[in-house]
This record gives sequence, C-alpha cells and structure tokens, in this order.
Amino acid sequence: MKYYSPNYIMARKPTKTFLSVILTLSTLVNSSGQTVPDTLRWREGIQLQADDFHKKSAKLELGIFHQYSYGFDQVGFKGFMPRVQNYVVFSRKKSSLGEYATRDELRFSQLMFDLAGLQERKVRVEIAELNLLPLNLEAARQTIEQLFSRAEEDMDKKEETLVKELSEVSEFQRDVVFQRWEKYVRDELKAMPTIKITRTEGFGLGVFFGAATSLLNGKTSDYFTNPTAVNFGFDFDFKRHRVILDSRLGFNRTKAELQARGDWETGLKTSHANIEFAYGYLFPVKDWILIPYAGLAINEFTPRKNDKNDKRKVVGYAPVVGFEFNHLFFRQDLHTAKQSFLYKIKLSYCPNNFIKNYSGGVFSLGASIGIQSTAIKRKTILVYPEKKQG
Repeated sequence: MKYYSPNYIMARKPTKTFLSVILTLSTLVNSSGQTVPDTLRWREGIQLQADDFHKKSAKLELGIFHQYSYGFDQVGFKGFMPRVQNYVVFSRKKSSLGEYATRDELRFSQLMFDLAGLQERKVRVEIAELNLLPLNLEAARQTIEQLFSRAEEDMDKKEETLVKELSEVSEFQRDVVFQRWEKYVRDELKAMPTIKITRTEGFGLGVFFGAATSLLNGKTSDYFTNPTAVNFGFDFDFKRHRVILDSRLGFNRTKAELQARGDWETGLKTSHANIEFAYGYLFPVKDWILIPYAGLAINEFTPRKNDKNDKRKVVGYAPVVGFEFNHLFFRQDLHTAKQSFLYKIKLSYCPNNFIKNYSGGVFSLGASIGIQSTAIKRKTILVYPEKKQG
C-alpha cells in the first residue's frame, strides 16, 4: 500500500493589534471558554480520535493551523516589547483520514499535530529570548514575521522528511519510524523551558474630581457658614503607600462681623480653600481600598469678590486625619500599566485649624470619581528543566 502524503495546511493570521486577537479567539472559543466542536486546540497530551476527521476525501488531509497575532509596547526609549499570542488548532471540517483510514493514518495525523504544537512552543521561546526590539516598528514587525516564516519552513521540512522515511520502508517497519519521531517530540517538549513572566508594580498616579462639604465648629462656626465645595486632587502611590494632595474650593458667608486685615461685614460672600497634604497606607480588599491617612491641612477664608488691594483673609495651618474608601468599578491591565476607574468617599477631621482669634475644628466629607494608573514592569524568564545527574 502506498503511503499518502497529507494535504497539510500551515496557515497564519498576522495582525498588529490585540483587538484582532480578541476577534480571532472569538471564532474559536465559546462563552464558557471551551473550544467549539469544529476545532481542537493543541495542548501537550491531546489525542486525536477517528471521529475528529469530518471531511470526506479519498486521501489523507490535515487541517492544522498555526495562528498568531502580535503587537508591540514601547518601553520608554529602550525599545519595543513584543506581545505575541500563537496557538495551533486542528480543524475537523478540513481533515480526512482518507479511504484507508488505518491506524497508521491516525498515528501520522497525531504526530503532525504534535510536531506543529512543538513548533508553536519553540516560537514562543524564541520570542521570549528576543526581550526588547529596537525602536523601529517596521524592523520589529519583520523580526516577528521572520520567526514565524522560519517556523513554517522548518515544519515543511519535517513533514517532507517524515513522509519520505515512511514511504521508504515496508508497512511492518513503519512502527520504528513512528517511535523514533514520537520520542523526538517527547524529548523536545521535555527539554523545553517554561516561560514565566514576572510583574512588578511601580509608581501610581491618580486624579479625582467631585464635591465636598465641611462642617465647622468652635469659633470658626460662629463667624462662617458651612461651605459647599468643588473637590479635586492627586494621589501618588508606591506599593501600599499613598501621598495625597486634596484640594477643596468652597463657598459660604460670614455670620457675624469680624476683624482680620480689614472689616468683614455680616453676610459677606466668602470662599473657603481647604488643602490637605497627607500620607496614607492602603488596605485593599477585593475591589475596595481603605486608606487611613494623616498630614497637614491649610484652611483659608477670603472675600469672594475682592480687588488686588483687598488684603483681607484668615488662614490657619493644622494637622488633619482621615479615611478614604475607594471602590474600583472598572479595571484594565495593559502591558505597561494598570488602570483603574474608581469612586471614593472621604472623611477628614482637623481638630483645630489654628486660625488666629477664630480657631475651630473642621470636619469634611467628600465624594469623587477618579482614575488611577500604575506603571507595570514585566520581565520574561525562561526556566529550563533540571538535568539529572549521572
């Protein structure tokens, strides 16, 4: 019996953006995360069965596809970091065991599927070894394309060699050829390094905007109404440490006459600026973060409509303590950064604002929405199997 050469398909779908990755995967994966009935995705140990070949054909045909998508992240001025996703699939619709459909045809199909899977692993390792590519997008793209082109050429040579070896021996000697190639695949997979990606979070920057109100007490409350304010500020994070710059610009009135660099009449429209500069510690619990903090607060009252010659103001500098409750309602993990959209509720208390002659406490409550971006440094590590001694 003549050994039939398969109609082997080595296809690729190169793309430059990860949006295309999502679109590609959506044709192969259903909502539960399992491959759809028409395709099998290669993994080590997967076994083809006779009923996996749905195409009616007189000859052996294998629909094996090596699909991949890629993109690049710029790492400062150092270079491009490739992001590649590749996998090998077996198409039931495009595969046939032919008119003979013997054990040898099935064994050959399994071996070709495993060789393609091995090639997929090798490409991943080669890409991991590249690390950073030069800051030339076209050159980076060509480098990735060349890797997959070489993989396809290597696969074609292996197919040609295997078919030639099987065609040159008798039916009873094919088992020796199969065993030698199957051992080659096992040994290569066993020697293949594991790719591990370490992730280190760096500095984070957040910005937020919202509304706040302050409840005054002591002498301050005798002379000023409680202000309602616009709230905005910045957060600077490192690991579980946070530096907070929180500003509130509020509006209120005087409740009684006072003297401070001039006369303040009753009912005068005033502005209240409350700035907090503080340090906090993050306690994350799932999508929530509790941040107790302490620092310095500045409280300043000025007439709302004043000219350049109006020097009236009262100001005090005092300690402040508070709590933040952050809820992360949307997160996305990019290759070089982690972004979180959040809303926060903030409570703070200044026991004494130390405003001369009009001192008192300030209790503030604010609600805001913001975005937090944290730099992420990823490093690819190849872990090779330990060699046995002796």
